[in-house]
Amino acid sequence: FIDDDEKEIDEMALDEMIPKNIYNKIINNYNDRDKIALDNQIPLCFLYSRLAKEDIIKYKSSEYRNNIEKI
Repeated sequence: FIDDDEKEIDEMALDEMIPKNIYNKIINNYNDRDKIALDNQIPLCFLYSRLAKEDIIKYKSSEYRNNIEKI
């Protein structure tokens, strides 16, 4: 479960943690998202937080919960 403070931190930080060009690659190649993140040295926790922030996945989803702790 995510609280409002954590969500606010996501709002401020994630745009800078994942450059727009990399984020667009992830969205356009969604099935390769983990590989793209790893190839670009983006921690998976940042990737999944960004996906949740953008409502592509839900904060309460198992996909989010299973990946939020992964570096």
